[in-house]
Amino acid sequence: MRRWQIPIVLPALLALTLVVGLAVQSGRAVQVHRRAVALALRDYAAFATWQYTRRASDYLRLTIISQLSERALSPGQVRLRGEAVLSGVVNGDRVDLDGNHEQSRELSDAFALALERSSKSHLRIGLAPLGDPNQHRYLGYTFRNDTSGRAVVAQGIVLETRDLLPVFDHVASFAPLLPPAFVGSLPNDSLVSVKIVGADGVPITVIGRDIADGITANDVLGPDLGDVRVVATLTPIATRRLVAGGMPSSNTPALVAMLAVTLVLCVVAVHQMRRTAALIRLRDDFVTSVSHELKTPLTQISLFADTLASPRERPMDEQRQYLTIISREATRLGQLVDGILHFAGMTRPIEGAASSREASLLGEEIRAAVAAFEPIADARSVSIQVRIEGEIELELDRDAFRQLILNLLDNSLKFGPEGGCIVVTAFGGERMATIWIDDDGPGVPMAERERVFDAFVRAESSAGTTGSGIGLAVVRGVVRKHGGVVRMIESPSGGARVEVQLPALRMMTVEAQPASA
Repeated sequence: MRRWQIPIVLPALLALTLVVGLAVQSGRAVQVHRRAVALALRDYAAFATWQYTRRASDYLRLTIISQLSERALSPGQVRLRGEAVLSGVVNGDRVDLDGNHEQSRELSDAFALALERSSKSHLRIGLAPLGDPNQHRYLGYTFRNDTSGRAVVAQGIVLETRDLLPVFDHVASFAPLLPPAFVGSLPNDSLVSVKIVGADGVPITVIGRDIADGITANDVLGPDLGDVRVVATLTPIATRRLVAGGMPSSNTPALVAMLAVTLVLCVVAVHQMRRTAALIRLRDDFVTSVSHELKTPLTQISLFADTLASPRERPMDEQRQYLTIISREATRLGQLVDGILHFAGMTRPIEGAASSREASLLGEEIRAAVAAFEPIADARSVSIQVRIEGEIELELDRDAFRQLILNLLDNSLKFGPEGGCIVVTAFGGERMATIWIDDDGPGVPMAERERVFDAFVRAESSAGTTGSGIGLAVVRGVVRKHGGVVRMIESPSGGARVEVQLPALRMMTVEAQPASA
């Protein structure tokens, strides 16, 4: 990396590093917040699950014993719609049903399982799977003990899944599952999705809206209640009520967008700073070049003026030669200043200033500009030939057009050989006037013919030649101001040809003017 690039790139890298650090910290803060909120919501989901499991277990046992004992149901209590009540006598580790009921293998196995589980939990009321677990059929049972606490009488009822649904629905709507202080009076099914799952993992029923993705918790009714499992999931409404704002959304897309925008801004900033540095260098080069360009004629004027002012007597021819040089250098100095002023006016137009255009004859304007430039060309023994084919009338800003021709002649003079020739040709076409200015210099490579019209850009072949780099930029600006086009092509002589086309008012057919030197 170049030394001058360090002040440009370093601030952008520091800014990008700062933004990346802030983005990482922001992402971590959001992740910590999300984990804390998720932990709190899982606690609420576990509380709702525990509430439902406890109530469902108690209410299911109460309903079974009420149904089997044929006692009167409490107001609002659900009645099980199972088959007829079974009864029998406990004989060891099995139950023998009385003669009114058929002793099937499924019932024997279910009562045996119920007897085993009740002896372990000391709870004499519950559910036992009946037959194939995938069918979700259960045996609701109760055992009566003798005075020694041993089960002697068994009762049961065969229940299908549809027989248990009213119990599960009643428990879900009986009382709030979440703290009312947070959720208010909203019903449970809008806050919690409760899924009842059998021992085989297949859902028996879903109370409320089935939510595929959310904060969940699960619990088991108990081994003495058929290993039925309860899965509770908080709804989005509950998450917003329980935690202010609900689960915070991930800020990753926003961070990625912010980083992308920052990166783009850093690239733009680096580009602008590099462009500014380039403009500063161009300005310095321009000032140096212009200073050199102005210093040369000023030095000549000062030298010969001091020589003439000395008391020494000089021959008239020598004095006339000195005065000619002073006049020539003064003319060149004026042309340089005019070119700079035209460039300044082109890049920063003066408010309220309007170009004064008037109908002008192209040939006359070209000859006047050539005549003003001839003393400068004579100093390098360069001849200028003017070929005007017919006379063409255009609407011109005469001062700007004169500067255009002078800049093109000066450009040809700089890059042409000493003692060479510059040819200026003008002719008319369909509503357009064309001007060619040819030199016999080295020419301009094809790849650079468009760039040389940009300000401060010089062709590689111009190395070692002094100049400000604004001459052709002024030419293009004046041509565009007049609604024309300019381009650089190869001259038949092998040098460069600049072609200028301007809108013409009218063509006047006259004899072609002879070439002038």
